[in-house]
Amino acid sequence: MNIYSNKNKELLFTRGQLVTGFFARAKGLLFRDSIELDEAMIFEKCKSVHTIGMRFSIDLVFLDKNKTVLKVVEHLKPYRIAGCSRAKYVLEAKSGSCLNRGILVDDKLQF
Repeated sequence: MNIYSNKNKELLFTRGQLVTGFFARAKGLLFRDSIELDEAMIFEKCKSVHTIGMRFSIDLVFLDKNKTVLKVVEHLKPYRIAGCSRAKYVLEAKSGSCLNRGILVDDKLQF
């Protein structure tokens, strides 16, 4: 699935994956050595993320029900926790992706 920015219709990620199901959500990016630049994982009905057991840092984008960016967390290191109480979705991407793509609070995403 492609992920776009609504502000300029820019293609942000070409390999977006909506993660559903208990085991897929629990696994997330665990047991992987990295995530590709064009790849993002989207967790639905999610307010917080942990990187316990992960081998690399990630960027997080917390979105509301309208897919508006509420919070951006860049370079979250392994064995950390981040959250946003109003979030309905969380996008996980390669560390540095948000800065490189200009993803900011109040932007609206489409996927």
